[in-house]
Amino acid sequence: MEITLQRNFSARASQTQAAVYARQMFWQQGNRHFVNCFAISHLYIRLYVFARDAVYYSSAVNMHKFPALFVKFILGASSDRARYVGFDPSIYWKNGVRYINIFDNESKHPTIYRLANSMPIFDDSAILGRGTCCWLVQKGHEKFIIKDAWRPVYCAAEWRFMKDVEGLDGVGQIVSFQDDVARISTVRRLDAENLPLGLKDVFTELVLSRLLLVRYSGSIKRFRSRTHLLYAFRDAICGHRSLWVEKGILHRDISANNILLGQDLSDIGNRGVLIDFDMSIRINLKNGGGLNMPNFNLGTRAFQSMNVLESYSPSTNKCKRRDYMDDLESFFYVLCWICCRYSGPGQKLKVPPKAIMCWDSDHPKDAANAKIDAFTQAFSTLYPATPYFGEAFGTLMSQLSAFFSIAYLKRYCEPETAAVNLEEMEASATFAYDTILEYIDQAIVRVEAEDFEVVFDDVKYLAKL
Repeated sequence: MEITLQRNFSARASQTQAAVYARQMFWQQGNRHFVNCFAISHLYIRLYVFARDAVYYSSAVNMHKFPALFVKFILGASSDRARYVGFDPSIYWKNGVRYINIFDNESKHPTIYRLANSMPIFDDSAILGRGTCCWLVQKGHEKFIIKDAWRPVYCAAEWRFMKDVEGLDGVGQIVSFQDDVARISTVRRLDAENLPLGLKDVFTELVLSRLLLVRYSGSIKRFRSRTHLLYAFRDAICGHRSLWVEKGILHRDISANNILLGQDLSDIGNRGVLIDFDMSIRINLKNGGGLNMPNFNLGTRAFQSMNVLESYSPSTNKCKRRDYMDDLESFFYVLCWICCRYSGPGQKLKVPPKAIMCWDSDHPKDAANAKIDAFTQAFSTLYPATPYFGEAFGTLMSQLSAFFSIAYLKRYCEPETAAVNLEEMEASATFAYDTILEYIDQAIVRVEAEDFEVVFDDVKYLAKL
């Protein structure tokens, strides 16, 4: 509740402060569907309702002329029924333990999981958007991840992509899913088929999906050794190759948080996995259908390709259709991000290189200006790997920088209206994946040899004692 003087009581002014409260409530309470906030003066009260689509607010109500309506506001906001005050009733406490329900859309059976942590392990801090929230859950001795996320009703559901990639190495796996857990129209008590005229043009129906996912070992940023990092990086790229070649799926959001370390003792191919298909699209590799122009609003800023970043200004005419090369370039930025910002496992630099921090700029133009240096001879000077990673990583980063520099220039020189040549695309994709994986394999051989030498030296030292 925002209490204000009458002279400051305006819809816009109060909304800004109410949004601060709402954001904190969404962030602290991962099981929220909406948040009620009030602005109140000595004369008037106004209700704001924040959800993942927008904020709706009422007219100013004179509490002295309409006391019954004022009482209804307060009673509604203090209801003991979870769904009336914005909570998801399928996430609840019982005897001091927190549980979550998921209704499997395939088996048609509900299952109750115990939350291993009462708080989410990931929660989107923004009010608007997907509102992604991830929970660590347990059934018996086995642990899983439950992911809740909203999407526009016209967008393909993430579970559809994940069902399509079941059994694919290097890609996160799904156990079960529940679609249509909730809808924004239901949350707001609107009839989506008969909206008022003024609302029909601006309203977007959102659907909440719940996925039960295999649990992995955390972000690639949590690597335990140099080989651990390289193995995970390699297998995730192999997984991406399988998505593109075998399934015709383009991920479009490669980031450090979307590459996970595989489970302990994983076989080759699953030592690193790619997750999060919220922004993925299907590509018809027979006719090039689905290859669209890039949008700088899609993806994680720090890891977006130059082609994607340059879409902020269509007048530059530099952008080409978004394809596998944009994702591969993002993998390169993930590697640089880790090697330049970590001095060892779990040791994040307090003051990372200034140049690399610009990659995460709010404005795509600033990020693009910073990243262009990654394609020049100044790369090794501006983006040095920390000493922990050694010469093998420095060489790998330089090789990838040179590779993507050539690829960027080639793309830049292509005519804007160039048609998609599928044979050329298939050949260039094979070359790109093979080249990048060869560079990584060379780095793995070097690092494994260096690690063996260290162990061998330690054995010789101990033998002398």
